[in-house]
Amino acid sequence: MAASTTRSGVPATLALTVLLGAPLAWAPTLIRGLAADTWVSHYAAMQSLPHPHRAGAKAIVLKIDAAMQNLAPLPQASEAARRGLEIGQRTQYSDHDREAALLIYQGVRVACARVRDRPLAGPGFAVLEARAAALESALRAEVPK
Repeated sequence: MAASTTRSGVPATLALTVLLGAPLAWAPTLIRGLAADTWVSHYAAMQSLPHPHRAGAKAIVLKIDAAMQNLAPLPQASEAARRGLEIGQRTQYSDHDREAALLIYQGVRVACARVRDRPLAGPGFAVLEARAAALESALRAEVPK
């Protein structure tokens, strides 16, 4: 009788381990993604990019990429890409820095393509990738003043 009670406790222990272990295994990725998303939000709240603009654009692209890679397929991943495109447009039109805006557009487009290739990422990244490509090509076609 004692042997049957210890055997019946094994499936319960295994189930408990799986239920607690899965979220704990995914937690570091989620925390990295949320931290990167917070940085993207911080840059989006700024009036202009930090100087030098090119270095600021590279930092923004790294944070957008980290947020998207770590948070996809959650909606925060596509929000980070969308905010990145808004930062690029603000850099292009308010700061009049075409090179930094181009870096941001390219970075968002490449990050969207990379995330879109992953399973369960969803078709929303294709739309954001196309938008980034359109902004990038429009900027390249624009004659510098």
